[in-house]
Amino acid sequence: MWMIEQIEVDPEQRGRYVMDLCEGGLQTRRISVDESTLGQFLMRKGMEMDSVLLEEILYFDTCTTAYKCALPFLSQKMRTTKEVVCFLEEEGFTQPVIQKACQKLQNYGLLNDVEYARAFVRTKKNVERIGRRAIEQQGLQKGIQAADLEEGLLQYTKTEERQAIEYWLRKIQKRIEKYSTREKEQRIRSFLQQKGFGMQLISVVLAEQKEKVDMTVEDIDWEPLVKQGEKLLRKYANVPDDFTRNRKIKQTLYRKGFQADAIARFLKQYASNIDT
Repeated sequence: MWMIEQIEVDPEQRGRYVMDLCEGGLQTRRISVDESTLGQFLMRKGMEMDSVLLEEILYFDTCTTAYKCALPFLSQKMRTTKEVVCFLEEEGFTQPVIQKACQKLQNYGLLNDVEYARAFVRTKKNVERIGRRAIEQQGLQKGIQAADLEEGLLQYTKTEERQAIEYWLRKIQKRIEKYSTREKEQRIRSFLQQKGFGMQLISVVLAEQKEKVDMTVEDIDWEPLVKQGEKLLRKYANVPDDFTRNRKIKQTLYRKGFQADAIARFLKQYASNIDT
């Protein structure tokens, strides 16, 4: 049997106590325990315990230490259970101890993956304005469980996601204004997919945007066609053969998505002005 021979405040660790244990009248072990461990097992001078109880006390104390170790980590910002587990692993705690510590944190409401998921979704949709797919992907990478993410995404409505797409369409207009309608749409779709929006929703919003524009494709494309066409006229200005030069310009503009009739119109109006 072990007996507590002496208990004193640990001078090196606040909130902990050092105790000397003896077995058979001889001091053979010195341990340090948290004040909560002391109270949980009513530890006092002269108390006797067998090896099983001693191991139970030490295990309880290690779990308490892990719990307290996680508190400063959680005080910085909200964390997922996965992040806390990884942190405690790096601190050297074993899996059974980590599970106990996380359970205690959850019981006290300090670790809640559902609330984390809701806050995560709110930030992503309101600040970053990304789509549901991107939120799901990033959330899973953060260690949020799929079911918790699904719960969090309930607050991201289709209307809000459409508004986010419309926000990005306004943001990128100047960046793509030099391209043809076809190339614009390709670049828009690629950009919005990278932001995590689904193809079906992107198509619906783009179709609605087209309906709002009371212009033909040729009219919409005319200004960017002229800009790119003029660059090509300067590029091929030294080509002496008009047929060859115009063929090169036609091919380039057609590959960029401009319509054949608009290209012919441009060459008719502008090619004759080139200084060869």
